[in-house]
Amino acid sequence: MKNLKKLRVSYVGFFHETNTYLTEGMGETTLDRMRSFRGDEIKQLKGTAIGGPVDVCEEKGWELLPGVLFYIDWCFSTVSDQCWKDAKKEMMDTLKSQLPMDIVYLSVHGAGMVNNTNDLEGDLAESVRALVGKDTMIVWSGDLHGKVTDKMKDNMNFFSTCKEYPHMDMNVCARDAMYRAAAILAGESHPTPAYRRVPLMMPVSNTEQ
Repeated sequence: MKNLKKLRVSYVGFFHETNTYLTEGMGETTLDRMRSFRGDEIKQLKGTAIGGPVDVCEEKGWELLPGVLFYIDWCFSTVSDQCWKDAKKEMMDTLKSQLPMDIVYLSVHGAGMVNNTNDLEGDLAESVRALVGKDTMIVWSGDLHGKVTDKMKDNMNFFSTCKEYPHMDMNVCARDAMYRAAAILAGESHPTPAYRRVPLMMPVSNTEQ
């Protein structure tokens, strides 16, 4: 059983909420249109909406490894293939240099789309799983107006979204994902991911209540 006092945690991500309708007017999102946090700059996220994992590591005494995060700045259009290729390589190289770790927290929005795939989150999770193996926890908690895909289900140990609108609980939900990862490692939690697609389209005004 894992010693939960000495967990090693990696924080990587590409947090982008894509609006494909903007692409024609703005052009694709490129890497220079994203904010970046590298290395110990990840610790600057402490106390923020996406800083829940940082807070938990500090409070629990877990080792937060130098990470890399690409964060949406001002461009919400479709992510270019080259942008995703470069960002993903840096994230994977970062994780590869840190092996082994106990938990990987993926900081993703849930509604990311690349020109060549509409499943940014699942594509990243699949690649991370192939690198870190089955015993490392991969968790995420993001925005509630995102998507669920087979790749996300098959490659993440636990994922959830915020529950409030406005999204005042994102930090809290990210903390929950971290606690759940530790509980799984300790053999105290045994979540079984599952989802079902229903033939239903809800009015936009009702999807965030």
